[in-house]
Amino acid sequence: MNAMLKTTNAGQSTMWSNGSTSVVSNEQSTMITSNVSSFYGKIIDATTKALSDRTVQRILDAPSHTNDTVFAGPPGRPFSRYDESYYVVPVDTVDLIRKVCYLGICPVMIIIGLVLNSICFALFWRTKVKSSTVCLLLALAVADIIYVLNAGLNSLFVSSSYYDFPFTADQRIQAIPYFYSYFRVLPGRFGSILTLVISLERMFSVLKPIEIRQYATRKNAITAITVITVLTIVLNAPLAMFNRTEKVYINATKSYIRIVVRTEFGKNTWLIDSLYVVIESLFGFLPVLLITVSCSVTAAVVYTSAKRRSTMTTSSTKKNKEMQVTRTLMALIFVFIICKAPAVVLGLIIFVEMKPNEYDNNGYEVARTITYIPLVLNSVVNLIIYYYTSTVYRKQIKIMLGCSFSSGIKTVQNSTKQENFSSTPNKTQSEQRI
Repeated sequence: MNAMLKTTNAGQSTMWSNGSTSVVSNEQSTMITSNVSSFYGKIIDATTKALSDRTVQRILDAPSHTNDTVFAGPPGRPFSRYDESYYVVPVDTVDLIRKVCYLGICPVMIIIGLVLNSICFALFWRTKVKSSTVCLLLALAVADIIYVLNAGLNSLFVSSSYYDFPFTADQRIQAIPYFYSYFRVLPGRFGSILTLVISLERMFSVLKPIEIRQYATRKNAITAITVITVLTIVLNAPLAMFNRTEKVYINATKSYIRIVVRTEFGKNTWLIDSLYVVIESLFGFLPVLLITVSCSVTAAVVYTSAKRRSTMTTSSTKKNKEMQVTRTLMALIFVFIICKAPAVVLGLIIFVEMKPNEYDNNGYEVARTITYIPLVLNSVVNLIIYYYTSTVYRKQIKIMLGCSFSSGIKTVQNSTKQENFSSTPNKTQSEQRI
């Protein structure tokens, strides 16, 4: 059959069509090879968005079909394999928002977050007597450091999807089944469960201050951190089994490109969507709900106790100890809820139709990008909370920033005798330190 030369208006690209078979020209093949992540635009904002075998065939035959015209999208944008109703927001606007958030705001937050969380880690690590609360906050600092590093790697991948730097298209494709589907989500989900444990510990500390002593110990805190780590890794493992990469041969360029396809396990759409909803609920929706409830209960109990103490003769020092512990942890939890809420609400909207891996329109891409900023912010501001809500931590931070490590240790030890940051009242004098 005679070949026909067709030029499209949408992609401004030229391709040869020979009957039912589409052969990509050399110029357009280069574009496909360098921008094979075109379908990757939505993957980067949804937790995972892989291609089915049918979609793979579409890429080999033609990126998409609109009135029998074949075209490919420009760099950084998804292939137009979705119909025109998908694009409710101009593609240029989506690109601008993504660049501002991922390549403008996030890098600044990442640098600040690494510095602040490193100070947090050093702050808790240098503490001589570690209560259960200190152990949990130390683990939270580690989780925040890993989360911020993941956010930095994510920004590099976004940069590469537009400018093909520092990662090639092939490297980005290989990262999809494992990094974007699995490793990228672990630190945030670990942090959510850890924050839930902190909030529950604080709630029981004000409800049952005597009984909680036998449970809120350093040993139990380390055990809880270990269990949370293992459960987070194991329960999220199925996310790494949905997709795989494979190489396909492009005739026009006489070369192979790597694409993402569903595994046999991942081809069961109903199963993976259900599993994804269950996992997201366990590590996303449920922790935020329980944290909100426990935080409300703690606030109500503390408020009631404060009113009762005002009519009694109570030591001002004892009152300040309890209030500072509660104020610090409550502020930490409150910021967590505020930062997580937008992503949780968006997730609930997406899951209404049980299609977590599909968007009806690209407005969700914009929403996912915007709600990502508060998630990163949540892993940046903890040191600021400690500084402004705890006198003893403020002293330690000033010592650390002043590089007075050798002379400061004794000062910190003396200051901690005056303020107890343990999650529960303790009996011995040594346990009254941080």
